[in-house]
Amino acid sequence: MTIKFIRLMALIFVPLVLAGCNEEVTYSYLMQHPSFLQKEAARCQSYDTLTKNQEAYCEMVDRAVRDVISLINEQQEDPEGFGQRILDAQIACHKRSAQTKPDFKKCEEAKVLLAVAGLNTPE
Repeated sequence: MTIKFIRLMALIFVPLVLAGCNEEVTYSYLMQHPSFLQKEAARCQSYDTLTKNQEAYCEMVDRAVRDVISLINEQQEDPEGFGQRILDAQIACHKRSAQTKPDFKKCEEAKVLLAVAGLNTPE
């Protein structure tokens, strides 16, 4: 297990004390940037009281943490299946005809899956 993975797993076991607000950061961005997600989760834990905006933001951070951990578990349980899921998302993202645009949702999924796969890659 990598240090990044261990740190990320620790986030699931520490109750998130909600905090921090950054309207520019989206759920998709958090999912694609696990190291930033980890920092934001730690920031959310550090606050004693929250504004309504901070609470909403930290709830999004918490959801992203749970979803990333779920993907990590999926990857560890079935690495080949996870790799196939990445390929399928990339193919769907780029499959287009003259009348269609790339599938934005599948492109986002591919980016997230690749980010998660990168967590277990040596730096």
